Amino acid sequence: MSLGLAYDPESHRIDFRDITVDSRALRVRAEAKAWLKGLDNGVPDALVGQIAISDLKADPEGLFETPVALTQGAIDVKLTLSPFRLQLGQLSLMDGANRISAKGDFRAEKEGWATALDFNVDAIESARLLALWPVLMVPKTRDWLRQNVATSELFNVAAGLRVTPGQEQ
Repeated sequence: MSLGLAYDPESHRIDFRDITVDSRALRVRAEAKAWLKGLDNGVPDALVGQIAISDLKADPEGLFETPVALTQGAIDVKLTLSPFRLQLGQLSLMDGANRISAKGDFRAEKEGWATALDFNVDAIESARLLALWPVLMVPKTRDWLRQNVATSELFNVAAGLRVTPGQEQ
């Protein structure tokens, strides 16, 4: 892993240059900017960040059937520390000419994690959709698609995931 880092105390901005992760499970090249918010007492209340991805290959053991490679992406996030919350304002990944996007909200609650995540794909072939679909995420729906959709191109695909603490998965 390598990383170039610069901090501007006037704007409270952190620049992350030449972010490189090169491991068996993840290869990524990116740059990012983050702003520290609410520094009234010297400790930030939140961090707002933008990440530009120029290369991404993910192959965590057991997550996908085959490695996933994407060429470009952008992420906008806000991390609030108290209470702990991560807001995904935008995730936009390019898979060839197709755009995969997501937005979401992840909160640490007393009973556990609360998650709301929405995905959209402008167009995708069914085989590629299954290749990008994590193996253990909603496996019955994934299996139904594999068994009942032989080959097709899907347009304007939308999906959502909601997790509530204490709710059976």
